[in-house]
Amino acid sequence: MTLDCGHEESAHSVTTRGYGTTADGKTYCYPCCHAMDLETMEKTGKITGYLANDGKTVTNWPGSPLLRVTREYETSAGGFARLMKITRVYATDSHGRTWSGRGPGRGMYMRLSRLK
Repeated sequence: MTLDCGHEESAHSVTTRGYGTTADGKTYCYPCCHAMDLETMEKTGKITGYLANDGKTVTNWPGSPLLRVTREYETSAGGFARLMKITRVYATDSHGRTWSGRGPGRGMYMRLSRLK
């Protein structure tokens, strides 16, 4: 199947589709999704990624690396949910800029912002 990016579906497993879909329904192969994620990071200074299970990288959904984690630590959520832990990270992009983010933990989503 030819995708909207002009490429064929990326290699995938039974649990993945081999392409990403934008909000307007267009389909893109995994390398094009990675390029769009890097462009979004550059333009907006924000990204939602996934903290790898080894805690060393932040990736996009298909697993392409976006950031290298330089520090990871857990904090309490506070309030009535004080038993819940939040994982916070500092990470570096390919240009050496520092990002910070937080999420539920390894293998889970994480919202990150570039620091000034």
